[in-house]
Amino acid sequence: LTDALTIEANRAVERAVKMVPPLPASEEEPEGEGHSVLKTEKVQWRRLLRQALADCPLPEASIFFLRFVEGLSIEDISDLYGVEATSVMKSLRAVCVDLSFRTGFAGPTRTPPDPATLAPERREALGFAVELAEGGAANDVRQRVERYIMTDADARREDEAVKQILGL
Repeated sequence: LTDALTIEANRAVERAVKMVPPLPASEEEPEGEGHSVLKTEKVQWRRLLRQALADCPLPEASIFFLRFVEGLSIEDISDLYGVEATSVMKSLRAVCVDLSFRTGFAGPTRTPPDPATLAPERREALGFAVELAEGGAANDVRQRVERYIMTDADARREDEAVKQILGL
């Protein structure tokens, strides 16, 4: 049953991406065409996000789709897949980090760092904005991670990129 749900969720992601035309090769506006609401920055970012979601190699991408496109709660998703809510949260963090790099929001590198190569503090900070957005961090952990993010430029850039993904 879980495999069937994963396959169906992946198909839903593919259908959603196909509904949005790809970005044009050039971002220059033809002469005579004024500003259009469809060309606002946020619309362009959402297109980047949809394409990044379609290109995301992580099997957990369907969880991101269910949470942020379909609007299911963490508890609903954990019930649907028969896993703990902490597993869903871990998956959301991984996908949000991947998407923040694929969209280019986290910098010029299009692939996220391998968590195994990171210091424990940076590994804990990677994608922490997802946990904060979902309301699941103890106060002492939140303060420690936020302090680290403020003092590490890479962690701060990655945190802002994940927040940008969540804001779309």
